[in-house]
Amino acid sequence: FCPFDFVVHTEGVRRDTTFSDGRVVTILHDFTVTYTNPVNGRSVRTVLAGPFQVEPNADGTITVTIDGNDGLFTIPGEGIVFGDVGRLVYIASADDPFTPLQVLQSTGRQDPTPFPAVCSGLA
Repeated sequence: FCPFDFVVHTEGVRRDTTFSDGRVVTILHDFTVTYTNPVNGRSVRTVLAGPFQVEPNADGTITVTIDGNDGLFTIPGEGIVFGDVGRLVYIASADDPFTPLQVLQSTGRQDPTPFPAVCSGLA
């Protein structure tokens, strides 16, 4: 991740709803993720918004749909260093819903990882 230690703090409400048709919707309400460097006190923070929807497929895989903001980090003087915003739809294994096997749709900005980009805001 970064060449130094940092602390991750998450806060908010997570609600998972399973509908009668098998569709699962996860909603993070007032949810934030903050990375903080304990040595210098610097931190970067993102607010998460948008549903994470999971629908089962006949072949045993799942279709995941994420609309909205699933992470956006900005650093003063650098601007946006990580963005996972817009719409992402992909096929995944039911055992690992966070790893896309096949991307069906990707609009907006879909950076693969906030690291090492956010490290400069913590250094």
